[in-house]
Amino acid sequence: ALTEELRASLRVEPDRVYLTGISMGGFGTWETALHYPDTYAAIAPICGGTGVRFLLAERLKHLPIWIFHGALDTVVEPAHSQKM
Repeated sequence: ALTEELRASLRVEPDRVYLTGISMGGFGTWETALHYPDTYAAIAPICGGTGVRFLLAERLKHLPIWIFHGALDTVVEPAHSQKM
């Protein structure tokens, strides 16, 4: 809903909307992209993951994704990003 509100109220090029977030925002980036795979031009989740939702990754095969995750992260396991 926020993306749609911003598109309606601001001068936004629909083909140039990108989504990113860190930690819980990284999880939110994955989840939002899984639910709305055609809404964003690309996503860049940072230290996020999707738990068992990685089984739905097929929905994102057309979407450019740049994943960031520190190998020594002790809060969110890097395996979450690696699975995606």
